[in-house]
Amino acid sequence: MIETKNKRESFDKTTKRTNTREVNKLIHSTMWYLMILPSFVLFFSYIDLFSVENRYVVGFWIVCFCTNICLSLLSKTSINENYLRYITMIAIEVIIMVLGMKATMGINITYILVPVISCAYLDRKFTMKVSVVSYFMMLIAVFARAEEAVRLDFPDYDALHWALSFSAAYTIEYVALFLAIMLLSSRTESFLARLTAHSQKIISLQQNTIGSFADLIESRDNSTGQHVKRTSEIVRVIVEGMQQGSLYKEEMTEELCERICQAAPLHDIGKIRIPDSILCKPGRLTEEEMTQIKTHAIAGAEIITKSLTALEEKEFIQVAKDVALFHHEKWDGTGYPTGASGEMIPISARIMAVADVFDALISKRCYKESMEYERAFRIIEESKGTHFDPNIVRVFLEQKEKIKEVCEQENCREIEKM
Repeated sequence: MIETKNKRESFDKTTKRTNTREVNKLIHSTMWYLMILPSFVLFFSYIDLFSVENRYVVGFWIVCFCTNICLSLLSKTSINENYLRYITMIAIEVIIMVLGMKATMGINITYILVPVISCAYLDRKFTMKVSVVSYFMMLIAVFARAEEAVRLDFPDYDALHWALSFSAAYTIEYVALFLAIMLLSSRTESFLARLTAHSQKIISLQQNTIGSFADLIESRDNSTGQHVKRTSEIVRVIVEGMQQGSLYKEEMTEELCERICQAAPLHDIGKIRIPDSILCKPGRLTEEEMTQIKTHAIAGAEIITKSLTALEEKEFIQVAKDVALFHHEKWDGTGYPTGASGEMIPISARIMAVADVFDALISKRCYKESMEYERAFRIIEESKGTHFDPNIVRVFLEQKEKIKEVCEQENCREIEKM
């Protein structure tokens, strides 16, 4: 029960992070359209709908442009997506506040726009915080334009009286709209929670299916079964190291990282089609037998396509197929079954290749003894640029202690079973 709860919390966090990143990108791309606003301001001023000095319009355009440039630059850095959403919301509110400081612009209830936009992040607490900040920025704009408003339209008022009167009126409107936003946000959050729970059930079913495939491999060949479990853990360590070091950042999205980890147990699924006389042979294989063993890569991709298409999303199917089909390819193009080289090999398979070979080196087989960790690490390092992606090897070697730890844990679990 605790494990299920932890998985659900992890899924929730992943979903929210993904949504935050996507909303940030959407808002940043949309904000460039704000550059059109000064043109409308000039046009309405030209036809005498309101009077705005050209220097004010130019200043507003500069604020919009600088804001967009700053947000674009920040989005390309390693800044936390949560921090970026706060910066984004404040940036939009500053633009609205700059407009609202001009009495002739007539900006009144537009301040609630930012809280409305913040609802897209599906985080009610965040929306509440944004709403409070927006409210106080609205008050700042009202007091800033008070003198101009009194001079132009309300000569019987003094500036302070006007500011207080209009602040009270705007507050009533703002609170009414704020309550409506909170209602919508609450209902959205409730619906999302139910949808997340349903999605988690589907994911659990999918993971159980994948686990059943791994168990099926183990039932035919125990050494292969343990290999599947250890390599899956090693892959997760490598993926986490790549995320921390921002390696292949554009390609290694959070979704892809999770799919690689989920697909890792399926990399040897094709061995189901290999006869027991070869798979469980207590000795070295002949050249003919090795040729047949090599067919497990293509067989694995076929099995995944036929067996999982109805259960899994197409993106996961593709990653799983890549892992099964290409994990024996080499960086220099001398691997099998396709002879792909370099970055032509999918990144999921390049990661799997390192984990696969390392575990084979440290594992005892009927035809060889297990190898010491340090010697195995040296062989992996010596093979970078020929067998393996040099960048992935670098990350792999940086995670030596974690890799030793997960291998030892899996070995202990196997001993306990015995």
